[in-house]
Amino acid sequence: MFRRYAFAFLFAALAVNGANPADVTGSWRLNVDRSVWGSRPKPVSVTLHIQHNEPALSYTGVVIYSGEDMRPFSFTGAIDGKQYAMDRSLGPGTAVCRRVSTAAFECVFRASAGGAVEITRTSIGADGKRLTRRVQLQSSEGNSTSTEIYDRQ
Repeated sequence: MFRRYAFAFLFAALAVNGANPADVTGSWRLNVDRSVWGSRPKPVSVTLHIQHNEPALSYTGVVIYSGEDMRPFSFTGAIDGKQYAMDRSLGPGTAVCRRVSTAAFECVFRASAGGAVEITRTSIGADGKRLTRRVQLQSSEGNSTSTEIYDRQ
């Protein structure tokens, strides 16, 4: 009897540890009202299009703060702990992404000039319909944290 339970436990542990990372491919729209902005400016909307084939990750999107203030962004790289060039509102720099669980990965962006560092932890809900980004920004203008909630389209 003990061996049967031990085998079942071992099988369950292997299944969890061997699980494939969640695929975040798709179109996502920011849920502005459910997101928490802290000291960051609140955008009007954000759309995000992700292509993910573990470890490869690429995305494009646009942040809209007002009718005329639209800021596109993009990234092409991988969730593999290596540096990839990235250009964003903080300026050019590098991003390093690593997997922290089957449902989450963390990216650290370092601006080439100005010393800004942004750490984001992106996770997908169990149902695959919600994406959450927890953002910590450290810059010469101060530190801020925010939580962005995206809904799959």
